[in-house]
Amino acid sequence: MFGANHSNVKKMRESGIELLKLIAILDIMLGHCIQTLSSENPYVAGSEYIMDLSAATNNMQNLFLSFFRIFLPGVLIFFICVSWFLLESNSTDFKRIFYMISEIWFISVAILIVMLVVRTGDIQPGLILSSLFPSTFATNWYMTCYILIYLLHPILNGLIYGMDKKRHFRCVAILSGLYIFINYFKNIIGKSGFFFTNWLVTWITVYFIVAYMKIYLMEFCNSTKANLRLFMFGAGGHVFLFILTDIIGLYTPMMKNKLLIWNVECSPFYIMACIAMFNLFRRFKFQSKGINYVSSLTLIMYITHENILIRNYIRPYIFKYIYEQFGYDFIVLWVLIITVLTFIISFILGAFYDIFLKQSVKRISDMVFECIKKKYLKLEARIIKLK
Repeated sequence: MFGANHSNVKKMRESGIELLKLIAILDIMLGHCIQTLSSENPYVAGSEYIMDLSAATNNMQNLFLSFFRIFLPGVLIFFICVSWFLLESNSTDFKRIFYMISEIWFISVAILIVMLVVRTGDIQPGLILSSLFPSTFATNWYMTCYILIYLLHPILNGLIYGMDKKRHFRCVAILSGLYIFINYFKNIIGKSGFFFTNWLVTWITVYFIVAYMKIYLMEFCNSTKANLRLFMFGAGGHVFLFILTDIIGLYTPMMKNKLLIWNVECSPFYIMACIAMFNLFRRFKFQSKGINYVSSLTLIMYITHENILIRNYIRPYIFKYIYEQFGYDFIVLWVLIITVLTFIISFILGAFYDIFLKQSVKRISDMVFECIKKKYLKLEARIIKLK
């Protein structure tokens, strides 16, 4: 997962990938702040604080915010890191999955209780229900999608290692053609997607790409020069399309509100840039206890800062207060300050959980898991005996 330890616990992990995870979580927090600033919220009265970032503009602050509204490689970086290590696994640790679900549930319910006290019970029933069943309602969609991928990865690995190089390449080519390149243009056409695409399908496609890279392209993976070129092409392609769309929008009425059309999860430029970043940081050979520890808390930091109640009842009011009291003359600075404060507060909460609560949650989770496991195995045995 975010901070999972995939190496020998007796040896300190290399910190290159861990540093990349910290950059990724900062990028995710920045993106979520900008998303709050630019999206209407039905739980907040008034929408005057919301910025329209879809309009073509020559205002540099708006361009900065619009660019980082659509350039959010953080989530994909995390998944590429996860995929690289899952390719070495052939089994599913159901106790680990149950503990992860328990951890998500505990933090979600804890925040719900605090918010019920702070708001004296004034929380919409739908949000209460989502907080009580966070994984079911995918309130932190990344976690739900990751759990599904983790459950599927032994099957995916069986398919991958059962193919020869040519079949694997053809599989990557077909999946990429359908779910990356064609769907990259879905916003231009005004479609929600082609060929029943969604995040899970996109991630399975990326999983096959990472697998091909790890099995057959290790010379490329280890080449700093090749990956710098790939990063420049991926990031540069994204910047070029963004600037081109803005320029066209300034002079073409039909394109004036299309600055965010490249905000798609299957961007080939995203994928190229993220793969290159992973390969480059994987080659950084250094060790840092501090970086490794903060990286180990990124799961808690993610599900805390993007909790459904915090993103609906706290972040919007922060921006509304800034708008009413100070205006948006220095909005980029405000966004960066809020992002840094979000990171710091999330880290403090994550460290508090890690030190004082984690072991208790794990013990209870393991006990409940064993109880459910015993009952399930008895039921399974009875069902199998049926004729």
